Amino acid sequence: MPSNSTGSCATSSTTPTGTPPNHVTLTVTRRGPGWDISVHNDGTPLAPEDLERVFERFTRLDEARGRDTGGSGLGLAIARDIAQRHHGTLTAHTHHPHPGTTFTLHLPATHDAG
Repeated sequence: MPSNSTGSCATSSTTPTGTPPNHVTLTVTRRGPGWDISVHNDGTPLAPEDLERVFERFTRLDEARGRDTGGSGLGLAIARDIAQRHHGTLTAHTHHPHPGTTFTLHLPATHDAG
């Protein structure tokens, strides 16, 4: 990726009839000596007490969902572990200019040995 690139894209997810669709926006920006990759969903935001809890293993915020359709609660825990192993961070926040929740992956730039 070029050193000064910034990009974004947006899409809508499907929802049950009668409810407005959620919009998901992916943004890639240069921050310091690295990159931020943010995914923002304008649906119902996470509660403040859940912003860190979603990264705990086996955490599922919607207990009404069955394991067969709702996942095991490992995805975000694994994603954060991978980010940290690459000297990065994965965070969730709701203080965005639009309603919803944003997940941001920050990865530091690497230097080629050659």
